[in-house]
Amino acid sequence: MKRGCFFSVVIGLTLIIGIGFYIIKNYGDDFWRFGKEKVFEIAYDELEKKVNVLEDSKYNDSLKIKLKQYFTNLETKDLEQAEVLLDKIEYFINDKTIDSTEYQLITDLLNKK
Repeated sequence: MKRGCFFSVVIGLTLIIGIGFYIIKNYGDDFWRFGKEKVFEIAYDELEKKVNVLEDSKYNDSLKIKLKQYFTNLETKDLEQAEVLLDKIEYFINDKTIDSTEYQLITDLLNKK
């Protein structure tokens, strides 16, 4: 490799790494927040599909409404709590039915915020 090519590569890589650090330092939080929001949108869509598969009962529509309200009011600082909440809700709906006790537990979890 010629000396001029080597210096061009070193300078180019230095600029690219510097630009990367600048973007991460100044705009990293925005990217992180945007990524988390997208992940929870996808998770909510999957949860909504699972709720739609549940057997018909008088609690299904109420559960859909409560979940929609919770996720529309979700702030980015509450995303860690929402992750735990999603796991617990999926545990309750794995049996494909929602009864009054499960519905009450889910609404209590949603209102705990």
